[in-house]
Amino acid sequence: MTTPSTIHPKERGSVRANDPVTSQWAADSIADAFPSQAEVVSAIRRSGRSTFTLADVERFTSGVLSPSRARTAVRELQDKGRIEETGKYAITASGRRARLLALTKQGRAAA
Repeated sequence: MTTPSTIHPKERGSVRANDPVTSQWAADSIADAFPSQAEVVSAIRRSGRSTFTLADVERFTSGVLSPSRARTAVRELQDKGRIEETGKYAITASGRRARLLALTKQGRAAA
């Protein structure tokens, strides 16, 4: 589930009002979140997969985005309606359940 209580505009770093000051500073340092969101969508497309987990996105964007930034970009894309939860789960290599995500019609059409 995403947390809608962000205090920065959509195209800046996301942070909740009760996050530590260091998180506030980190959010302020992100002038434009769109490039990382575009990288996530592009990486998902390149993977050729119709469903994916957060761990998959971290792997797809490895070397380009930090795992934290990749996860945040996924949440931002969910907030924009470009990624959605499928309601299904996959089992990770460590044996844990992970939510399966998919690009929405809007996400597939995004540049």
